[in-house]
Amino acid sequence: MSVANASLRPPRLPLYIALALLLPALLVGVGLWLDGEYARMRQAGELVDGISQRRYRALELVSSLRKAETAQRGFVITRNPAFLGQYDPSRHAVARFLVAIDREYAGDRSPPNRISVLDNLIAAKFREMDRVIATVGAGRQRDAIARVSDGSGQIMMDRIETELHALIATDAARLARGRAAYWERTLRSRRVVCC
Repeated sequence: MSVANASLRPPRLPLYIALALLLPALLVGVGLWLDGEYARMRQAGELVDGISQRRYRALELVSSLRKAETAQRGFVITRNPAFLGQYDPSRHAVARFLVAIDREYAGDRSPPNRISVLDNLIAAKFREMDRVIATVGAGRQRDAIARVSDGSGQIMMDRIETELHALIATDAARLARGRAAYWERTLRSRRVVCC
């Protein structure tokens, strides 16, 4: 009889109360942990998006700068003002891309000097191109051709591209660090969930 009475004993109330409280707390904890993991995933995605946008802007900036340079050279060689039709639109596009790049790097502490160097180089490049165009306009085409042929404009373009490549390399390194941290965190989370 004692065995039969033992099996009919009522459940222990404190144990069930503890389980009833522990299970929701555990679910809330898992939910908060998952929310943190998703936030880190979103952060990684935003990093990739930002870096992709900056790379696109850097490439577009170089493209617009090259268009302005081509317009200037075409005008110098031919004295045909039709070539200058692309000069001002390209100049405005470069200015827009510079503003966008400045804004995108505004919160970034690592390359502020590089951005100001880039701004100064591009301003110097346009001053140089404006002087060459003005020289042709003043009837001194040979002087303008000599100025274009001396290679100083190309040296400025090379420096601009070097600065842009350095910005892209900085972003690539940041992306690699972010990717490594993301995968490390993912593997750690996987170990927690699986074990």
